[in-house]
Amino acid sequence: MVKEKISVIIPVYNVAEYLIECMESVINQTYKNIEFIFVNDCSPKNAEEIIKEYQKKDSRIKYVTYEKNRGLFRARMAGAEKATGEYIAFMDSDDYATLDYYNTLIKCAEEKNVEIAVGKTIFRNVNNVDYTRNLHDECFLFDKIEGEDVRKTYFGQKGLCFSWHTVWNKIYKKELWDKCFPYYKRIDTHLIMTEDIAFSSVLFYNAKSVAAVENDGYYYCENEGASTNASKTTLKRFTKNMADIKRVFEFVNEYLGEVGADKYIVDSFGETKKYYARMWQELADFTFKGEELETANKIMRDFIGDFKEHTNRDYHFFESISSKWNGGLESIKETIIKSKCKYVSFDIFDTLIMRYVYNPEDIFLLMNKKFEKLGFYPADILLPKKQDMTKWAVVACDQFTSEPEYWEAVEQQVGDAPSTLRLI
Repeated sequence: MVKEKISVIIPVYNVAEYLIECMESVINQTYKNIEFIFVNDCSPKNAEEIIKEYQKKDSRIKYVTYEKNRGLFRARMAGAEKATGEYIAFMDSDDYATLDYYNTLIKCAEEKNVEIAVGKTIFRNVNNVDYTRNLHDECFLFDKIEGEDVRKTYFGQKGLCFSWHTVWNKIYKKELWDKCFPYYKRIDTHLIMTEDIAFSSVLFYNAKSVAAVENDGYYYCENEGASTNASKTTLKRFTKNMADIKRVFEFVNEYLGEVGADKYIVDSFGETKKYYARMWQELADFTFKGEELETANKIMRDFIGDFKEHTNRDYHFFESISSKWNGGLESIKETIIKSKCKYVSFDIFDTLIMRYVYNPEDIFLLMNKKFEKLGFYPADILLPKKQDMTKWAVVACDQFTSEPEYWEAVEQQVGDAPSTLRLI
C-alpha cells in the first residue's frame, strides 16, 4: 500500500540559531513519505547555508527563496504552491515536533477519514521548561466532528482557544487547502501577525470533518526575538501589528459575507475581534504614555471604533491551568527509536491489573487476542517454560517483571539479555 505524502511548509526568517534543531526534528520523523519545503524569507545570517547543507543529506528537502522579505503569510503561500503531497502541514523554523508526530496525525486522518487532524501543542519557555495548557487540550477530547458542527465549533470558541486557529498543530487534506487557496491570494500585503486566523477561518468554514490525537505533539518554542512576540512592543511595532490584525479581520469578514455565512458564525467572529481589541488595548494602556498612547488609541479606534475594554480573568480561562510536560508516550517512543536494543519489553502491570491470577502467564494469555493481528503472541515467547508459583497477586510491575525466572526465560528465548530494553 502506497502511503500518502505530506508536504510540510517551513518559512525561515531570523532564526538561524534554532534552525538545526528544527531540521533534525523533521528529517528524523518516523513517517518517511514527507517533503520539507523551506522558504527563506530573506533571512539574515546563515540560514541558506544550513538548509543547503541539509539538502545534500536528504533529498526530501526543497528550498524556496526570493529577493524581498514578504512576511510569514506569503512565505507560507509560496511554500504551499510547491507542495505535491496529499496532505499539507506547516511548521515554524524555531519550533520542532516529536518524532512520531506526522505519523500519528496522518494515521488519524486516514483511519477516521477526516480533512483536518489536530495534534497536541507542547510549549517550551525561554528557560527550556516544557509544559502543556490543559484546558486547550480539553477542547480536543473528541473522536470526530463532522458537517456543520465543524464550523460551529471553530467559530463558537470566539478566538479564546488559540489551539483552534494555529496552523502548525494540524495537517490538512491538500484538496481542502486548494479549495481555500484562491481566497488567500487576495491578501498581497506583508503579514506576520494573526495570519493563522486568516488561514484557519476559511479552512474550518469549508472543512467537513476534523479529529484529534492526544499524545504526539508540536513543540511551540517561546522565542524573545520572534517576529510575533508582542512582549517588548514599541509604537512602531504596535502600529505594524495592528495593521496586520486589521487586515486579517477585514479579510475574514469579507469572506463570510461573500459566502453568506449564518448570523451565528458572523456574530461569533465579531466576538473574536472584540477579544483581540481588548488584548491590544490593554497592551497599549500599559505600555505607552503621552503622545504615544494617543497614537495607539487612534489606531485602536480605527480597528474597533469606540469599543474600549480590557480583558478580565474569563478571557484568560484557557491559559489558567498548565502542567509540566514529562514526555508522555512520546518519550517512550523516542527511547525505543534511539536505543540500540534488539528487543523491547513493556512492563505494563502496575495500576492496570489489581487482581489474583492462578499463574502469572495468564496475563499474557489474556493479551494474546490483542496482539493476534500483529502476529505476535506474548505467551509463546516471553514466558518461563517452568513455573512453580501459584495464586500470585500481581499488584505492581516489580512483583512480576523483576523475577529472575522471567528474565532468564526471556534470555533463553531471545538470546542476548543485555540488548533487551525494559520500559517501566
